[in-house]
Amino acid sequence: MTRLPALYVAAVGLVLVGLWLRLARSSLPDPRADAAALPVPAGQAVKRAAAPAAPRGPTLKLYGITLSPQGAVALIDADPKVPGAEIYHLGDLVAGARLVAITDSSVTLAKPSGPLVLRLPPARRRLP
Repeated sequence: MTRLPALYVAAVGLVLVGLWLRLARSSLPDPRADAAALPVPAGQAVKRAAAPAAPRGPTLKLYGITLSPQGAVALIDADPKVPGAEIYHLGDLVAGARLVAITDSSVTLAKPSGPLVLRLPPARRRLP
């Protein structure tokens, strides 16, 4: 029974080390500081890497469509704050665009710039 207190002490020590590793600041160097310190040959301009273009809006992905007597429903991943897909009905706003049509394989959103059609990916056949 003398092993049990030693295991508790070891567990508490490991938890404290884990918390310290989680909360400690990283000591990695700043990559921008290294690039600024490089010498540039005379007469040559420094080319800056073009920043990737920021997405204009949320990326929308259609996961599924259900047609029923109560109406059509679309499963669309549109809100980055919510994990997974959300359920949308006709007339709902999806990332600022009105959902105007739901078919068996696509969804049409009315945006100010024109209609946006989301299509379901083709189904993969399962091999027996």
